[in-house]
Amino acid sequence: MIQKFVIVLLFLISQSARSQSGFSKEQLLHALVESQKDSSLIDIYNELTWPVYSYDQPDSAVYYGQLAIGLATKINDVKRLSIAHRRIGIAYINKDQFKKAISHQQESYALSEKINFQEGKLKALNNLGVIYLNNELLNKALAYFLKSLKIVVKTTDPAVVSNIYNNCGLIYNKTSDYKSAGLSFTKAKYYAKLANNTDQQVIINCSLSSLFQNLNQADSAKFFLDEAEKMLDSNSTIRARRSYCLAKGLYYSFIKQHQRALESFLECKDDPSMTANERITALFNVAEQYKKVNQPAKAIVFFEEAYALSLKAKTYNNLMYLSHELAELYESKGDSKKFAQLIKLHINYRDSNEKYIKIQQIRQQQLEFDYELKQVADSLKFVQKEQMKDIELQVVEAKLNKEKSFKVMLLLLLVLLIIFSVFIYNRFFVISKQNKIIEQQKQMVELKNHEILDSINYAKRLQSAILPQKENIRQFLNFDIFYLPKDIIGGDFYFFEKHGEYLILAVGDCTGHGIPGAIMSVVCHQALLKAIKEHHLVDPGAILVKARELIIDQLNASHQNIKDGMDCSIVVIDKSKRQIKWAGANNPLWIFSNNQFKEIKADKQPVALYENAKEFTSHEYQYEANTNIYLFTDGYADQFGGEKGKKLKLKQLKEYLSSLQNLSPEQQSVCLKEKFIAWKGELDQVDDVAVAIISV
Repeated sequence: MIQKFVIVLLFLISQSARSQSGFSKEQLLHALVESQKDSSLIDIYNELTWPVYSYDQPDSAVYYGQLAIGLATKINDVKRLSIAHRRIGIAYINKDQFKKAISHQQESYALSEKINFQEGKLKALNNLGVIYLNNELLNKALAYFLKSLKIVVKTTDPAVVSNIYNNCGLIYNKTSDYKSAGLSFTKAKYYAKLANNTDQQVIINCSLSSLFQNLNQADSAKFFLDEAEKMLDSNSTIRARRSYCLAKGLYYSFIKQHQRALESFLECKDDPSMTANERITALFNVAEQYKKVNQPAKAIVFFEEAYALSLKAKTYNNLMYLSHELAELYESKGDSKKFAQLIKLHINYRDSNEKYIKIQQIRQQQLEFDYELKQVADSLKFVQKEQMKDIELQVVEAKLNKEKSFKVMLLLLLVLLIIFSVFIYNRFFVISKQNKIIEQQKQMVELKNHEILDSINYAKRLQSAILPQKENIRQFLNFDIFYLPKDIIGGDFYFFEKHGEYLILAVGDCTGHGIPGAIMSVVCHQALLKAIKEHHLVDPGAILVKARELIIDQLNASHQNIKDGMDCSIVVIDKSKRQIKWAGANNPLWIFSNNQFKEIKADKQPVALYENAKEFTSHEYQYEANTNIYLFTDGYADQFGGEKGKKLKLKQLKEYLSSLQNLSPEQQSVCLKEKFIAWKGELDQVDDVAVAIISV
């Protein structure tokens, strides 16, 4: 079940969206090329690791973190090494690789302890607490937060102390230790005042209001809510204002004033700075209040928006609850068909959520076991330290007796070393200079490789921009598509356009894949769009003929005789007449209707410069209810895999689709993806894949 919004501040020390040094990413990358000093390079690597890349590009953050660790280890800079481990640990938190995150935070703490680096110890302990808190291991998280508080000194930033006490208060509140929670929140508020941080005071007052709601003390809850409101002004951040609105909504819901709760929740539902999870919670709060004020139609609107976001994020606990809520509302409206669909989905999501919970429990057990193992190891380490002290005293005494005999030998070795050093110094100087040049060139190459990869990823965003949004297509058709490029970008694409009463959808397979295929997909997409919008063509055969003319004209403007183009399957749907028209270039059309299969074969020619080019044939088909139409490229059937590493082939694909006819297009798309991944196994993907499903 979705949890009502609770004011939470999980604090990764000194969290910021910008570089701690104040430099932008571009300035840091430029400084990376120019810098000659090892310590400066480590500082830049650490800045790029966190916060520059940590949140939106954690893979790049890990890459630079590893460079920082390697170089700091090489020059034995313990302080910078402890910082590098702590920051790469945050990157692993953002990648949900918690065991690696814990390992790096523990190493950071050990290194900070070695040099008595108090700030480093405090930050590592707090970050460990956040990791365990994110995994619902509350006692373990609390232990680390309390341990970090023991390191606080007079020079520690009071805002840091405030956030640690607030984290403790959240745990106490969640475990119903309300007395300890109140004490922790009070201390957090005290240090927030010392730091003159009014936004933080607003958030803590909201946490206190939530605490007293748990204690069923409405007057005290209202008091702290009013305290938060007094501190809001024109300089307050969006986050502080949103925290207040949500806390106010929860308070009015608590005292059964649901109309006022609804007004409060509506105030903050459109905040653009919210994360996806915060957005889902905000929509749920609004929907729940509409339900309580007996406005089911509006409740459905907000529940469905929350459902769509949860489906995109694959949060099965949300989907399980929301599908049940929507089913009840549709049942109350007498829409039995919608009710049945949602109950079926609810059961599926419940099963998926149970699997997810089991996986989470296994991960929690692993982390808890690692924690207990660490505590035992620390206890043994303490005992071993005490034993080692006695042994060291004995060893020191023995060493003093041997030192005299070594002095003469060391003197002779020193003379030999001086002679040898003079001999090799000149050679060593030349080699070290060459090695430094090689290392700088290596760094330049690695930087260029990352820039190229970033460029390809940006190209993917540009290619994705031409693809229609599924939500837009679903406004007119019951539709989904399994779309999986072979590389980051590919040559397969899908197309949708509404032209008058006609709905036009196509799936194309352009020449090549990767970057060349992606470029061709843009050319072919624009040719289809121009044929429809500028030449007003709605016959599928005529659209392909005109698209071929436009592609040939564009590719051969410089008379290079380029024969690239696309295979294509295009359908024009007239819903009012329950009629489709279809044409295909090399790719067929499959239709399943009332357990009957029909295949319409394509013209054996591409949409490209072709020696024996002819008109494309348009086929008409009058469809009935519960008909599924499939447009696809050859990538799915051509994939090698299975036990013998053979092609999947069209026959097996047809048989598999036949077994999916009782499912919705979205469910069929999920099944196609699971089948494809299982069939491919460890083998490489051989081509781009696109399979479009339309249910009419």
